[in-house]
Amino acid sequence: MMTENVTIAAIDIGTTKICTVVGRKLGPRGLEILGHSTVPCTGLQKGTVSSVAITEAAVRESVRKVESSTGHSVDSAYIGVTGSDLTFENSQDRLPTAGKLGVITTDDLLEVPSSLNHQVEPGRKMIHAIRMSYSLDGKAGIRNPIGMHSREVDVDTHVVTGKTSVINKLVTAVGNADVEIDELVLE
Repeated sequence: MMTENVTIAAIDIGTTKICTVVGRKLGPRGLEILGHSTVPCTGLQKGTVSSVAITEAAVRESVRKVESSTGHSVDSAYIGVTGSDLTFENSQDRLPTAGKLGVITTDDLLEVPSSLNHQVEPGRKMIHAIRMSYSLDGKAGIRNPIGMHSREVDVDTHVVTGKTSVINKLVTAVGNADVEIDELVLE
């Protein structure tokens, strides 16, 4: 098996500091940490960006330091999201086309229930929709239904949302620091 030579970065934007980590993927499940940096930040209060400019400057400094120590450019990163405005909710939704061909496929499970997007309240943004389990023809608690037969497939999902205004400030601060966001990740 070939080792992937792909670097990835993650930025933890905390209330008192910004931490940037750069690693290299080692195969499908391995990661080698190449370096990290931590810089103070006063641009947040209780996990929420209160000053985009101060947060941007701290992100820029943290990225510059880790680039200098590792020799790897940080053009994009996974960004940690935290704060008191996050909400968590469980949802059960039907996957309308799953199993229509007789057997449940991977593609069936990748389908996003349209009702899931409509459940997010106005002024909130979905951060994660984590599938927990499936129900097939009313039988609950199935973890991996691929290859099974069913006429009705429901999915139990754990949904994490944040205030759009709060998320937008975080996204703006990171973008202004010239870092593209790979994904927002719940801390």
